[in-house]
Amino acid sequence: MAQQPPQTPPVPTVKMKAKAGFEGKPVEMDINPAVGDLKPWDLDTKFSLMKGRYPRLEGPLKVTGAAKYTYDIKLPGMLWGRMIGSAVPHGEVTKIDTSKAEKLPGVKAVWTTESRTMRFAGQDVAAVAATTPEIAADAARLIEITYNEKPFVTDLEKAMEAGAPPVYTPEQVPGNASIPRNGNIGWRPLPRRCMVAP
Repeated sequence: MAQQPPQTPPVPTVKMKAKAGFEGKPVEMDINPAVGDLKPWDLDTKFSLMKGRYPRLEGPLKVTGAAKYTYDIKLPGMLWGRMIGSAVPHGEVTKIDTSKAEKLPGVKAVWTTESRTMRFAGQDVAAVAATTPEIAADAARLIEITYNEKPFVTDLEKAMEAGAPPVYTPEQVPGNASIPRNGNIGWRPLPRRCMVAP
């Protein structure tokens, strides 16, 4: 018989009432916050400090340059990433050579997309993770990508014209592939309605 995992004791709670809903039609609810938690704000809550001007707590840190942002955080063993986007707005990726990037000292991982169809310039094709941002940038430049470019349009009206280069072929349509399509335009037939003139 499999051993049961140890049961964690339930967190002790206290019973409180709180008013919620619209001010004209409040609803009183029973709530059970954990022991030591503050009572949630409700319709009966009166604020005593919400007046006047209050200095921003982080203001001095920001204006002196002492504030820490995500970019400033450096953890032991942290890696830096760099994405490589498609250089063409429409085409097929025929080859991705990552061998030079993989040999660069400091590169820890290289990723390439499984999708071979590029539908917009900048679409993710490859990525690298390295020990410094400079090594990641150098490795990204070493990845060689070959494309078979295809025709494209960037104007909405031209994309809707008959014969415009398709963004998706019928079998690639995301979502419901059963929706009828005419080139790049997909639609559902509307139900027939009887219109009566006044």
